[in-house]
Order: sequence, then structure tokens, then C-alpha cells
Amino acid sequence: MNPLLQAQSFLVTALLADPVTALACTAAWLDPMGSSDMDSDRYYAGDEDNDLEYALSVCRVCFHDVYADVVKRLWRGEGYIALNRAICDGANRYLIAELNDVEEFKFGVPFDALGVDVDEYFGELAEMAPRLVPIAAWFGIPAKGNADQAREVATRLIASLEPDGEDCPHADLANLLRWLFGMSGNTLVDYTQDMLWDAGIETAPWTPDDIQHMNGVQEEANEMGASALRALELLEQDNAWAEALQHNIGLITGRKAKRDRTTLQWPQYARYDDPDTAKPHP
Repeated sequence: MNPLLQAQSFLVTALLADPVTALACTAAWLDPMGSSDMDSDRYYAGDEDNDLEYALSVCRVCFHDVYADVVKRLWRGEGYIALNRAICDGANRYLIAELNDVEEFKFGVPFDALGVDVDEYFGELAEMAPRLVPIAAWFGIPAKGNADQAREVATRLIASLEPDGEDCPHADLANLLRWLFGMSGNTLVDYTQDMLWDAGIETAPWTPDDIQHMNGVQEEANEMGASALRALELLEQDNAWAEALQHNIGLITGRKAKRDRTTLQWPQYARYDDPDTAKPHP
């Protein structure tokens, strides 16, 4: 027998003969990431093995069933592509914003920034959200070029819409204005990806609590985005609403109205919870 094979056989026998080392071997076999940490700085080399190792360390702490499944796949000798897909698919069952590759784990809990940058009219807004361009023009953007003044007008419009409650076109239009001018209070609605990076806002680390928090923020952002899109569709298809918005903008900017809600009139519209009213799809 080859001396190297003899040495290997001897070492394996010796390991299994001692209860402590046998237990250590079993633990390493069942829990290969048991001695690793979740310091993402160690994994920025861009190597596939590093990406896989870090993703596994995250799953061990945050997604126990995913970790167990991938460990079994490792025992079966599955390759990188299969493991990559299994980890992402498994983790995505617990996430609102999805992962597409294990290399994304090192950037923290994923998110989708839905914001638009009305201050960059000739860049972000015109290119990424062209359907919003006509509405921005009603507020004098970019002709008057002052987004801050437009936000003040939007704030008064939102205040006049809020008393009509939720689950109705008035609430959708309020969310559209919050989205357009970044006034929702939800970071993922108010910021674009570039704006988040420029502001130095860091992604959430991989902990169960942070995952739960980010899922809540993302879910709220998605709901507000869907609401805003319903209002956008309404403005595009219903002249009464489009004319009312433009008229009320004119009342505020022309200083022809007192600062109360009664001077701003909106079309009457059945609530979505009315059984005779179908909610429009975004």
C-alpha cells in the first residue's frame, strides 16, 4: 500500500479511537461552519469559495433549515452552482427583497430602494421614472427649478387628502406625492440606491432581528409603491383627477386659497372596501 494511504488510514483510526477527537470529527461533519465567524471583511476577496463560506455562516445563524439542507448537499458532493441556487432560494423564503447570488450576502440584508430623485430631473427622474415627468411638470419642475417649493405645495396637498382615510384614491394620491418628493418617512421609498450610498447609510447586518426589521421596512415600501402606482394610473386615465390635482396646485402656488382644506376640492370616489368598487391594479 502507498505510504501516504497507510498514514491516512492510521490517522483516521487514531482519531476515531479517541472519544474526544471522534466527537470533534462528528461535529465538524455535521456543522462545518461551527468554528467560523460572520465577519464579512474576511470575505471580500471575490473568491467563490469565500462567498459560499460566508453565505453558509449567515445561514447557520439566521436560516437554520437552509443551513441543514445545504450541509446535506455538501455531503452529496453538489457543485457551486447548485449550492449557490439552494442557498439563495432557501434564504429568499425569509426575505422580502431577494438575493440572486451568494456573493450578495457580504453586503448585508438585501433591500430594494424605490425612491426617485426629483432634484435630478434631467437624470434620475426623466430616465428611471418617465411616467412621473408630467406630474413633476405640474409642480413647475424643471421649469421653475425649485424642488423645495414644490415639496411645500405637495405637503399641503397631502394634508388635504389625508382626512379621506385609507384604502381609497385619496390615500393613493397622497402616497404618490410622498413618493415623488421623498416625504414618506420610509427610507426605501424616499431614497434611490445612489442616494443611500451618498448619505452613508449602511446596510443592516445579518441578524434575525435586523432581518425582521428590514422585511417590515421593505414590505411597507412595497405597499406604498403599489399605492402610488394606482394613483399614477388614475391620473393617467381619469381626467377629473388629473384636472383636480393641477387646479389645486394652482390654488396653492397662486396664493388664491386660505390655508384650510375646504378650499382644495377632490373628486368623490367610492372607497376600495365598497363591494361595488374594484380596486385598480398597479
